[in-house]
Amino acid sequence: MKAYENLVSTGCVGSFKRDSILDASSDAKFLSDIRGAFMDAGDEARLVATECAVMLIEDLVSKGFCNLAAWSSEGTGHLILDLGSDEIARAIDWEQDPGSQPFGYFLVTTELGDDWVKRYDTLVAEL
Repeated sequence: MKAYENLVSTGCVGSFKRDSILDASSDAKFLSDIRGAFMDAGDEARLVATECAVMLIEDLVSKGFCNLAAWSSEGTGHLILDLGSDEIARAIDWEQDPGSQPFGYFLVTTELGDDWVKRYDTLVAEL
């Protein structure tokens, strides 16, 4: 997708990935926030914000840095989900509906993601 590729070339997607992993490691990175980042990334990305968000989410999950999750219906934490592209897009779009439960879907880090955050924090401390 051209809009996503353009944002990759400018470093924008890399920054969004970094922010997503950092947020997911300290609490959770909500899918609606990822879509919001693309909504704010310019006119081209705004038109395909959900599709761009899906690409970023799938990349972080497929590389093992994050898991896609939702709140448990029993109120005891979260459940790890295994959703396809269309299902992720529907989850993001569902959260945009004014009558929906906002912040129902999110990313949490895996052990690999937590290790990445530790390395990142070490590098930042060296600056």
